[in-house]
Amino acid sequence: MGWIIKLKDAKDWSSVHKEWMAKNASLNIYLRDAMIIKNGQRVTLDEIKIGDRLYLVRDSNMAKVIIIK
Repeated sequence: MGWIIKLKDAKDWSSVHKEWMAKNASLNIYLRDAMIIKNGQRVTLDEIKIGDRLYLVRDSNMAKVIIIK
């Protein structure tokens, strides 16, 4: 499956509650086909650093878009 990132303190958007809801466990997300954006530019996996805040669009455990803040 390629690169995997383990996310701690993750939250998912809840359409029902209209707020970010904390996940009870860490998430393992596969990055193989993800488009990664940092400072408005497409970058490589090397640009993701420990402690970065990531916003993901994902389908189950497959990342589609990652925005690094």
